[in-house]
Amino acid sequence: MDPAAEIETPDYSTAEFDQERQELRDAGFTEEQAIAVLQRLYRIQKQKERDVRAREQQEALLAEAEAEERAAQLQCQQEDEDAQALQEERKKHKSKFAPIPDIPVPTEPIIMAAQAALRKLKNHQFVEMWSWTNDGLDAADHHKVNIVDDCSLSLITTAEGLPAFVPSASTHNKLEATPDEDLTFEQFGQASVRMVAAI
Repeated sequence: MDPAAEIETPDYSTAEFDQERQELRDAGFTEEQAIAVLQRLYRIQKQKERDVRAREQQEALLAEAEAEERAAQLQCQQEDEDAQALQEERKKHKSKFAPIPDIPVPTEPIIMAAQAALRKLKNHQFVEMWSWTNDGLDAADHHKVNIVDDCSLSLITTAEGLPAFVPSASTHNKLEATPDEDLTFEQFGQASVRMVAAI
């Protein structure tokens, strides 16, 4: 079925269209044929206009879809670049992006074992368990041996009156650790838990 046939046409039998009908009658058409030709021409013209509008709408829809697709690609590309930049930033500044543990703020001071004991533990050397008992921690805190570094040097004056650098550990009092076999059961229980946590 011709889609143009559905288009309503003006009434070409009225006086308004006398001149158009007369031109067709002069060309050999009857009155009825002239009206039919005018209606047919009107429908063809309107169908062409419909086709042009439909084509323009289709082109506009295609252009809009392409624009949306380009925008989506650009956004995806931008997100990838942002993710890559963030990843590089995380590599450069690890401490800036370090996770913050969700733990309460300590209400008591943290008492650590002596630095010498921790260093021995780190180097897989033998360490007396006494360093992690209450007595060992108290002694380390009282004598401030935590601030002494085995690798640091202290400036002293020798007997001859000359300045000299000596290991800091030699100028401080060493803690007298109780041998492991002499620890009480209670001290052993205290030390074992803290030593395992320090490892």
